[in-house]
Amino acid sequence: MSQGKGYEKWWLIIFAFLIATIIAGGVVFFSKYSSAGQPIEITLPSTLASAVTIHISGAVANAGIYTFSEDSPLGDILRSAGGTVENADLANIEIYIPSIGESSYERPQKVNINTAEAWLLEALPDIGPTLAERIIEYRETKGYFNSIEDITQVPGIGSTTFEKIKDKIEV
Repeated sequence: MSQGKGYEKWWLIIFAFLIATIIAGGVVFFSKYSSAGQPIEITLPSTLASAVTIHISGAVANAGIYTFSEDSPLGDILRSAGGTVENADLANIEIYIPSIGESSYERPQKVNINTAEAWLLEALPDIGPTLAERIIEYRETKGYFNSIEDITQVPGIGSTTFEKIKDKIEV
């Protein structure tokens, strides 16, 4: 019988070892595969942001037309235009974003003939480099235009040219 008790001890030791192994394995399994301490991160497939063309003007170093992705931050856009000039009024930035499906041509953009640079004046119908320089020279020597009709006082701009640009300019 003493041999039977020794035999039972071994079974108890083996049984206790198996129980301890199962418990330890369970702890390892749950700690490894449990997400309680780890946040779940879901990554959706990203689509390429489409390109948009933006006209930048005003108190920037290099006014012009630039192309960006839709998700470009405003700071990147301003840096591309050379940043703002020293006397820029950053409290009055105007940004127009068209609605989905709305063409940028649906909102008429007018050229301010009192502040526009030559390249922008040249974008007007029948205004080439020579007339653009005359407009700038006129406002530098005689002052700002009081009305859009005053542009006809610039040599080379008659009633025919005025009729073509009157809906595209402002003072």
